[in-house]
Amino acid sequence: MPELSDLKAGLLAMLGDAEIRATLRELFGLEEKEKEIRELKEEVAASKLVISQQEERLADLEQYSRRNCLNFTGVPESRDENTVQLAIDLAKMANVKLERADIDRAHRVGRPREAAPNQPAPSPRTLVVKYVSYLKREAVWFGRKQLRQAKPPRSSGLTDGATKEVFVQENLTRKNQEIMYLARQLKRAGKLWAVWSDGCVLKVKQSQQSATVRLRCKTDLRRFE
Repeated sequence: MPELSDLKAGLLAMLGDAEIRATLRELFGLEEKEKEIRELKEEVAASKLVISQQEERLADLEQYSRRNCLNFTGVPESRDENTVQLAIDLAKMANVKLERADIDRAHRVGRPREAAPNQPAPSPRTLVVKYVSYLKREAVWFGRKQLRQAKPPRSSGLTDGATKEVFVQENLTRKNQEIMYLARQLKRAGKLWAVWSDGCVLKVKQSQQSATVRLRCKTDLRRFE
């Protein structure tokens, strides 16, 4: 009487590879499990897409909430300064007349910095100004280049020449700051001609003649690398 192992070997010899795989799938239910795995992978991919879209919408909303703000770096800082009045003075130097009611709030970023013994004074903290009106914010934004040459108002605590190192930026989210940093790196490497933000929208041009490209995420920069 033939051994059981001989019968198995003979059976396998009669079947092709495809038939063996099909038989094994039927025996162990692999086909059904593979189907379940495919469906689960599709569900995970769909969920990741939804999450990515939601994160993008939230990022856009956060950036939109900052559109009335401007960041001023290099503005001299004093212990008892009135940041709202400082914002009004800076606007006047940009040839924009503002009243107290035009400023929602103005504040320095971070904790006050104390100079270490025998060390130079720390650089002033960034001043963030939120304007009530986007039009007022835009007026200051477009007049920002005048800040470095303009004289402070007589009643201001600022002195002549105090704003020659002032730099004005749009108040971008951390995500958009990172994108802009990478874009500027590409510009330094000669792969982009211009990098800027306009109304908190990030834009680049590969050459002076090329079309403007809007940046929404880091992967948008891959085409320029």
